Amino acid sequence: MGDPNSGQSPTLAELLAVRPQSPSALEVTFLLNQAIEPVEHLRSYVESVLARQEQLDRTSPQEVADSSSAGIALDEARRTALRSILDGAITAQEHQVELDAESSALMAAEPASVAARPFDWAFQAMQELDPMAGFAEGLLPALRGPTLEGLYVMEYLMAYNQQPHLSLVLRAQAIVATAQIQPYVARLMSVVLRSKDDASNRPSLAHVDGKVKKLLLSGPKKWRTRIVAPYGLHQLDRALDWDELEREWDLRNLLVHRGGVIDQAYRTQHPTDLPVGAFIDLTPDDIDRLFDLAVSTRFAFALASAERIDPGRGAAAACEHYVWYWPQFTAGHFRAALGIARAALSFATDSEDAATAQVNVWLARERLGDQESVQSEVTTWDPASLPTTFQLARLVLLHDDELAIKLLDELVIQGLVTPDNVRTLPLFARLREAGSLS
Repeated sequence: MGDPNSGQSPTLAELLAVRPQSPSALEVTFLLNQAIEPVEHLRSYVESVLARQEQLDRTSPQEVADSSSAGIALDEARRTALRSILDGAITAQEHQVELDAESSALMAAEPASVAARPFDWAFQAMQELDPMAGFAEGLLPALRGPTLEGLYVMEYLMAYNQQPHLSLVLRAQAIVATAQIQPYVARLMSVVLRSKDDASNRPSLAHVDGKVKKLLLSGPKKWRTRIVAPYGLHQLDRALDWDELEREWDLRNLLVHRGGVIDQAYRTQHPTDLPVGAFIDLTPDDIDRLFDLAVSTRFAFALASAERIDPGRGAAAACEHYVWYWPQFTAGHFRAALGIARAALSFATDSEDAATAQVNVWLARERLGDQESVQSEVTTWDPASLPTTFQLARLVLLHDDELAIKLLDELVIQGLVTPDNVRTLPLFARLREAGSLS
């Protein structure tokens, strides 16, 4: 729910107009306006990189070799003949390796022991199985020709043996996503520490920077202890999922400090089927989740800092949270949308603002597959003291579509809901997708 608009973040001028600003409030207002947009810009770049890498990983050895300078110079008949020789040699090699492996005790080794000392196992396998035996002889007919043919053979073999790089790219992108949190929080806390009323008594920048570094040592749960109560940022207790934040911070540390290789400490704290010594398994959805976490964490800390520096400022921004929520919801970033609405609910002081944020929390949770518990909560919600639009929201969330559409038509006639609302509001997204709205 919320007021329809372009879906863009408020301009600096719009936010400044809410109330008179001190220098610190001006700075935190600027940071609030930068809470989400840079992360989303980076997310769009990451998505294009992942798509490109997936495309490259799907490229066949033939496509790689044919598009090389040697492949372009050779005619199709010669390329086909070379590939026939290559495929025959590769098939013979793989068959021989399978036969040797069947009689080798190496193949019965426990995965954990192999992962613990992979090169010891690989060296022993090379000595015992000799996987390259006979392979070079099989390639001799292809290597007897001109240099172009030899180059084509090498391009084909390198592409054939190339390991997919998507997992490596995913690990790099996970580091990029998690890196969007701590520096931003540090900047906000620096503003909070410098926001004393008496300008002549403000601490020096060097002193503040040193203190901020100490506050943000270790993981988010330590941040919570050092920041939330001591600096009066109590809304962050409700605005953030601290367990999730700590869990993803542990993942960030595993990627940064161990290259994504699972150790016993990580496996004990975060049980996984993967053995010690294996690389952490990530998917594109994991990267999306990390960016969603960055968005919601930055937004919550920005609201808390604004409220601390200029009481009422966080509540004012929470009142307008729809301008941040709407783009995330419509883009399918429902976890980010949930985090934004949850933060807004934590700071809302007006009953209508709180109800709007709560409805938006439910809408995002429903999209994340939590429909049963959402309906259970909505069933006990009584919006009788609120405007009629909240009665409509309740019907939509309960999937009582017949009554919801009937009430919607009445509210449109009364001018309480506009046709633009019907076309754009997340509240009506499910009905629009089902074709239930004319």
